[in-house]
This record gives sequence, C-alpha cells and structure tokens, in this order.
Amino acid sequence: MAKRILSTPFKKDSLQFFNRTIEIWSAKQGKTINVKNYLLQAKDFHGNPNVHHVVRFRDLFNQLVGKYDGHSLGQWNPDELPKQGIVVAEYYFKEAEYLTDKINLIAVKAINNPALYDEESVWNEFLTLTKAGYELLGKHENEFNKYGILPIRNRSNQYSLLSIERAGLVTTRLALGLDRNVKIDNEARIVTKRSHFKDEDPHNITVTVKWRDLEKTALLINNRPISVCDFVNPASGASLDAIILVAELLGFKPSEIHHRSFSLTQQGTLLTQQVLKQKGVTPVTFYSVAACNELNKSLYLIGRRAVGDAGDMLCHWLPKGYQD
Repeated sequence: MAKRILSTPFKKDSLQFFNRTIEIWSAKQGKTINVKNYLLQAKDFHGNPNVHHVVRFRDLFNQLVGKYDGHSLGQWNPDELPKQGIVVAEYYFKEAEYLTDKINLIAVKAINNPALYDEESVWNEFLTLTKAGYELLGKHENEFNKYGILPIRNRSNQYSLLSIERAGLVTTRLALGLDRNVKIDNEARIVTKRSHFKDEDPHNITVTVKWRDLEKTALLINNRPISVCDFVNPASGASLDAIILVAELLGFKPSEIHHRSFSLTQQGTLLTQQVLKQKGVTPVTFYSVAACNELNKSLYLIGRRAVGDAGDMLCHWLPKGYQD
C-alpha cells in the first residue's frame, strides 16, 4: 500500500517493491515537474524536462550489471525458454544471427565514433537491418503462437499497442510493416527517459514518465492485452516498469503484455517477467531477434551483442514533425 508524503510541490508516494522502497513523484493535475535541477547530468537528458511522473528505483537494477550468471534470476536455457513465453529468433534462424552480427558491427563503430549516429549511410543501414529483423519476426510469428507469442503482423487491431518514445514509435511501425507517418488508432504513446539524480548513487536509475494522452492511454491499456515494440525490450525493463507502476497508482493496468524487439537482455527479461507477474500482469511474453547477456553500469548492452544507442540511430525515421 502506497504511503502518501505531503508538503512538496508535487505528490510523493513511497511503496515497497522487490524488497526496496521506491518513490513515485506525480505532478498535480494540469501541471508538470521540471526535473532539470534534479539531474546529475542535465546535458544528457534529451528532450523536454517537464514530465508528469518520476519513478525513483534506487539500486533495484544494479543487480543486472555485468554478465548474467545464468541462474540468479532464473535459468536461461534456450531449449526451455519458449515454455516460459520467451522466444529468441537467433536460436532458431541463421538470418537472425546474421542481422544481429551486422547491427553489432555498426554499433561498435558508432560507440567509438559518435558522429556516425548522424551519418545517413550508417543510420540507414541500421534502420534497414532493424526492418529486416522485424520482418523475420513477422514471418515466423505463427510458428510460436503455441507459446503465447501474439501474431500482431496482420492482426494488430485485436490488441492495444504501447509505444515508448522515441524509438518505440519507429519500431512499432516497423513491427507492423507500416510507413513512418501512419497514425495508429489503438496506439498509446508515452515518453520515458532513464536518468540519474544528484542526491543518490550515480548508477541508480530514475525514470521520468510523460503522457501524450492519459485518458486515451487508460482506455487502451486498462484490463487489455498490450503489445510493446521497442528496439531493446527489455534492457533493464526500467521504462516499462515505471509506466506500469504509475498506471497502477492511477487506477489502471494491462491484463497481459507481449514484448516484440530486435534485442533483449537475459537478466532484464527474467527480472521484468517477475516484476510484471508480481503486479498481476500475466502472461508476459518476449519475442526478439537477438539476446544479450551483458550490461554495463549505465545499463547499456555490451559485448558481442552490443547495439549502441539505438534511439539515436532510429530517431532519423521518426514521424515527420515529431517533437519530444
């Protein structure tokens, strides 16, 4: 049960979550919270700093840093994963492995030379590979339906779609085979930013949440199955966890969640599944081209399955006129 703390310019709720006390800040009705002065590195916060909620997870995700040990959050056995609702295409198809290797080569170059994120030939190749990955998932989705994987490619109107901006706007459209500028009636759009605050360990995670249309989001999500398409989904799972915690605080949440991604992490996937099931969301499935087992202290994918900053690559294909 959340405990209300008063006498602040915004509402604060503290709640017990996975043996930790986390804190949710909520702007008063019609208002926003400007987080700029709270940020450890304001220059790293891209976009509008005025948000509706702040979810302070403290050190919850620090356990995910490094290579996954294969057992602390559950076993990661490719042969058994489908029974858990987790399907990774590279375990089955050579094409998926090829696409992932190519993405990794681009990522390594961009990490060493960030100017490449804005070089058209580079981001366009990254986009083309991402599109091919989602086409591969769509091509084989019916083969894994028996494990709970949603066949969304041609039946997306049967579910609600949750797009986590920025990259989520792009990947939702790629997953459905749609043009970048198509408006989707059953799409809920939410802006999240993963950040670090001044008054805590620099590796602790705080997530900001900004609704594009709260009323529409509540109608689309509440007690309904939703599909979440993002490039890495999850890395840590912090953004979606924040959305679900805030939504529950406001009185709504989905009945089930189906993830579709180019990549995910082993440890992030297993933790996310536990988190969502604890919140009464089930089933929770994951359908991805690739899987990574290593995160750095900033919770970015590293090693042979590193993808760099996918958002900075895919932002060049955002809908025309997009504003953060």
